[in-house]
Amino acid sequence: MTAEIAAAKAAASAAAAALGEDADTNAHLNQLAVDHPAMQVAAEARAKRIALRQEVLTTLYERLFRWTGLASNYFEHDFAHDLAERTADIPEENMKAPSPSVAVPAMQGLAYSVDEPALKDMYLNLLSAATDDRRHNDAHPSFAEVIRQLSPEEAARLRVVLIREIWPIAIAKHAAPGGGHNVLARHLMGLNSPKAKTLHVQHRGLWLDNWVRLGLVSLDYAHHLTAADAYTWLDSHPEVVAMRTDPDGAPLDFDKGVCLRSKFGDRFAHTIGVLPFDVANFTGPGNSFWDPA
Repeated sequence: MTAEIAAAKAAASAAAAALGEDADTNAHLNQLAVDHPAMQVAAEARAKRIALRQEVLTTLYERLFRWTGLASNYFEHDFAHDLAERTADIPEENMKAPSPSVAVPAMQGLAYSVDEPALKDMYLNLLSAATDDRRHNDAHPSFAEVIRQLSPEEAARLRVVLIREIWPIAIAKHAAPGGGHNVLARHLMGLNSPKAKTLHVQHRGLWLDNWVRLGLVSLDYAHHLTAADAYTWLDSHPEVVAMRTDPDGAPLDFDKGVCLRSKFGDRFAHTIGVLPFDVANFTGPGNSFWDPA
């Protein structure tokens, strides 16, 4: 989003706040901002900038196209535009040809993911970071391989998990007749996100173990969160509800723990666009800034 668009929206929001909380008024002002000539001018300016950026990217990636031998309809027609969208805010002086060790495997992975939005977005954001000389050390060569080892649905859920540094997790169990416990469900996880809600899909355990294997997160049941409401999501978790409504089910108990985003996961999250690149806190070419909070 350009500064002009942001300014127009901010003006509309300020006017709405000044006039009160009336929903119809706020909606009307927001629509006026969208229809305002300044918004149209800003949109046209951005479109021109993206068109020019496509030409720059075509030059920067020309050698890589020859190396990879990629010749598909996507790379011939849409690739430059898609990447231009993601690099539109990179200053011209910071545009660089990406390292082949990052770009080649990313482009090869992208060739097989053009119809999978979550994976496609990750690859394009990785290439964008590799094309920005302020961030080239963020674009680690291993990241393309990490993306390659994710399923499309898994990638969409991983984006939500990596937003936060720590999530509560739990193991559901009940007492066994001869002593000890029977484990009923492992790695229950509550995601307080409208896009993901509770992670209770069939492949939850596989995905979490995969993310641990890839070094993105770690699972720790030796420690747990102490906030009073940290595990209240268990009360409404679909699997837990089903266990409690089982007429033959024994009383449930839980081992509570945490899912922790690793430093490698931090860097991956910033590079693929899950966490923002903070220009204000950027300290120089080749340095990374990431806020683990």
